[in-house]
Amino acid sequence: MKAYALGLLNSVVSSYDQTKTTVAGRAFQKTIGAQSVLGPPLTEMLDFFTDTGFTTAGTLMHLTKNNRLFVLGVPVAGVYPVYLYNFDLATGAKTYVGKVAATLPSFTPVSHGFRVVDNGTTGWKIFIGVTQTTVITGGVHMVNKSALSHFTQVLSVTYTQAMANDVQGMYFLQDSANLGAAHLQTAAAALSLPTTVAGVWLHNGIAATHQFFVYDYTIAPTYTAAVAVTSISNATPAVVTLAGHGYVANDQVVFSTTGSLPTGLVVGTPYFVIATGLTSSAFGVSLTLGGAAINTSSAGIGTHSIGRAFGTTGSMLTLKTGNLPGLSGTMLTNNSENACTPGHTANSGFECAFIATTTSLYLGQYSDLITGGNGGTSWGSLIIANILGTGSDITAPTAVQAAYSSTADLAIYSTNVSLFVAKKFVNNQINLVFGGLSTAYLEGSTIAAPQLQLVTVATVDVSSGWLVVSGATIGQRVILAMDLRSDSSVDYSSVISPVFTAQTGTLNFLKFLQQLSSYTNTLLVQYRTSGFGAAAGGWTTVDYTQAQNIVIPSTGIQFKILFNIASYESNTPAQIAELTIGVTPLNETSDNWVGSNDNTTSLSPAKSAFRLVKTYAATVPKLYFRAYDDTGTLVTSANTTDNPTLFSYSTNNGTSWSPLGTIPNTALTTEVRYDWVAPPVSRVTVSLRES
Repeated sequence: MKAYALGLLNSVVSSYDQTKTTVAGRAFQKTIGAQSVLGPPLTEMLDFFTDTGFTTAGTLMHLTKNNRLFVLGVPVAGVYPVYLYNFDLATGAKTYVGKVAATLPSFTPVSHGFRVVDNGTTGWKIFIGVTQTTVITGGVHMVNKSALSHFTQVLSVTYTQAMANDVQGMYFLQDSANLGAAHLQTAAAALSLPTTVAGVWLHNGIAATHQFFVYDYTIAPTYTAAVAVTSISNATPAVVTLAGHGYVANDQVVFSTTGSLPTGLVVGTPYFVIATGLTSSAFGVSLTLGGAAINTSSAGIGTHSIGRAFGTTGSMLTLKTGNLPGLSGTMLTNNSENACTPGHTANSGFECAFIATTTSLYLGQYSDLITGGNGGTSWGSLIIANILGTGSDITAPTAVQAAYSSTADLAIYSTNVSLFVAKKFVNNQINLVFGGLSTAYLEGSTIAAPQLQLVTVATVDVSSGWLVVSGATIGQRVILAMDLRSDSSVDYSSVISPVFTAQTGTLNFLKFLQQLSSYTNTLLVQYRTSGFGAAAGGWTTVDYTQAQNIVIPSTGIQFKILFNIASYESNTPAQIAELTIGVTPLNETSDNWVGSNDNTTSLSPAKSAFRLVKTYAATVPKLYFRAYDDTGTLVTSANTTDNPTLFSYSTNNGTSWSPLGTIPNTALTTEVRYDWVAPPVSRVTVSLRES
């Protein structure tokens, strides 16, 4: 037997060439520990706490297709920090860029939706969907005209409520027919950004009564212009006079002035119109919803104006459905929805809204809802799949966070036990279960190959086949990113060896030289012995950890290496430097036998004899006799099972011979010979093997 190194690193290309190593998908050549290797991106850890100094984990994330990861922090007094990483979707390389802050109504907001439109480096729009203790301030808030340059490691930009048309700042997106206290979108569950329509889709409500509100972000937001009031009284309570003001009780308003407001009122502070004393031309205000009236103790100076608070705009709404068909389970309200295009199911090829509940997964086409128009309550394309497997793969799961990867064509959800499940839209069938529980302290560490294992998962997101996960426990306030698309089950990222040609023989073993082998996952190896003209087709999977018995024909053999990533054991792909194979030429005799010159003759009748020198563990197996000429051409072949009359055996070193029966397993006295029908016409090399 001979060992051959295939020279995987000798010449690496990304366009298939059977004479070179071909990397496909996201597999690429890199250097790890001074060793050049091939493989998909490593699973990465973004040390969020160390990078940002923020004391809690990010609440929501959005990984965009423009190689940026946005992270929404926990609000303090209504001010949300938004963090930015550059994240290369091809390699997994990451860099912390910086942060900005967004001011929302400070009534204890709870974020349920987070999406960013980041085309180019300016004109970004950041959408935050919230519920509030003061319900009429829940809904979608938008940062208008954000930019890459605003994100700095020392906070320098805080977006505040807009008070003019299409300016940099915060806008509160509402229905122009239901502004202020009439605002209906107060139970935000998630936001999605489909590509087939320029809009952010707010999913609002609960499983039984839910609907979508769609805002076209290409429309410039207008602000309900501030109007000069007739007067603000110096009184207890203060009375604002403005004929035909149009405000109703609980509307949110904000004051501005050319001078100074009456003492007791503050410029830019949101107030609520109160019912007491409300007429068509006068009203009072309160700091809280339904709270006590504000009193003033001076008349103020200059012209005072009033407008709706929080940058309220009604200019962008383009669609609002009615209540859609009810959902099974409890709707997940942590941005566990996204736009996707499945490659299977009845909705294959259509852009769909992916929705998850604690027990079920849903896909429904956006175009259905557009066709249904305002007030529509039907959704004919909506399909459902349970989150279950066969029962032997995972027990009693409850979905906690979820997302759909179009590139992997899988729905992914995290469970109540810190596991991740990936599945097609098929009931009672799970494709992958991976991740798990780990209490490892990750913050500030330099782990070369982190695993997708945490105590508590705060949030998840997917983009281009990457799964990003944030931790929520002290010591694990990090973000983990795993290239799910490169998992062998998707068959996207691979390394294809050059075609190996040598003397015809038997493949006995495959050995890989790897880096980080203690931390990385296993490989899935395939081979083929023909069809080398194209990368696809003809591959057969082989267990490379076991002894092989594969005949390599004269045409050669080629290997395709895929990477197991989504598993319990490890979530980082192997990084390979070389593949060595063991090949036994077909004219090489088994180690159990040697040629017996004493009992071999080339004269007629020609005989080729072999002596047993090493006993078998049990009985002598089926034996194959082959003869090759000097050109490597097979002259003749036979085996002891199918051609017994062509063989005989001896138990006394060739003194006497018997027709073939059970060959004795006795070393140094047992001989077997092949009886040629006619002597070979040319010089031959003969062998006796078990395969």
